[in-house]
Amino acid sequence: MKKVKPKAADELRPEYQRSDFGTMVRGKYAARIAAETNIVVLEPKVAKVFPNDKAVNEALRGLIKIAEATARPVPRSVRTRAKKDVQPVKHRGSDSRKPLVERDRGGDGEPG
Repeated sequence: MKKVKPKAADELRPEYQRSDFGTMVRGKYAARIAAETNIVVLEPKVAKVFPNDKAVNEALRGLIKIAEATARPVPRSVRTRAKKDVQPVKHRGSDSRKPLVERDRGGDGEPG
């Protein structure tokens, strides 16, 4: 049987000095890595249902297909014309320039 060599306390080779590397910063890239990864932690009851990540992805893809198939399309906003102040006027016989009813054109309640 081979003897196991004890590990050195300092794993640097003798030709390197720790001071050559500058100060070490713990967790320097942790925020960037956390932002770039998409890890989801499942509750224990949910994790029991799915044996691995492939099963979770298949179930979610199936749910997405169902949601897309049953989703109603978003209705377009209905354009409405601005209502005119004036209603169409019925005219007499052949003289189409004379209105049947005089309309109130001023704000005082008097016609004309």
